[in-house]
Amino acid sequence: MYAVFPPCSILQELDQTIDKKDTYVKQKEEHIAALEQILTMNDISADIRYATNTKLYEEYLQFKPDSAILLMQENLDLAEQTNNRQWKDESMIKLASLYSVGGLYLDAEQLLDSINPATLPTSLRIVYYDVYKQLFAFYPATPMSKTKYRQYRDSLLANLDPASNNYKIVYSETLTEQGKTREARDVLLPMFEKETEDTHWRAMLAFAIGETYRMENDYDGQKKYYAISAIGDINPNRSLDHS
Repeated sequence: MYAVFPPCSILQELDQTIDKKDTYVKQKEEHIAALEQILTMNDISADIRYATNTKLYEEYLQFKPDSAILLMQENLDLAEQTNNRQWKDESMIKLASLYSVGGLYLDAEQLLDSINPATLPTSLRIVYYDVYKQLFAFYPATPMSKTKYRQYRDSLLANLDPASNNYKIVYSETLTEQGKTREARDVLLPMFEKETEDTHWRAMLAFAIGETYRMENDYDGQKKYYAISAIGDINPNRSLDHS
């Protein structure tokens, strides 16, 4: 039996979370300032600079995307200076993700096309296909973009562990697209109920569940789970990873 969340209480929680947004922003700015302080140290190594830039990139993703782009461009320069192929691939994939969100589709596709996925370690290859899928999800809707989206979604599924949570959420997208919304919720709801904190992962699950209700034209279901998703994404302390 899945838990029931009254829509009115969820919307009240969303309002309260929005009211606390200034506090969350202050916490995030303090964390960013601490990381930026590391970059002012004398004789900082390339490894530490790359790792710190990456942490700052994660902080800036939804906060200051232009700053996130500059950080990944700097990491790309570091990769070139140190002749580090993995750093270069990681930075180009992250830049492509930022470009696709910003509507720079051709720039994103050019970066991704320059990478040979067969040479990537499995963990990075998964990110590569996920970003390619994301690119064509944002692309203007055409038969070509829809075909490409499905192609990269299938490639992502082929590289994920079928027992992993990431596999399940991507598989649920396939079910939802096929109109099998109840089956999709059967995949998503057990994972959602295990999450007790307002994490980014919980927000992703809630959004996916909301999509199943959107496909059914169920306004109350959409409103409830989209609100839960928004609460998780406003929280600055949310976790970004979940295997």
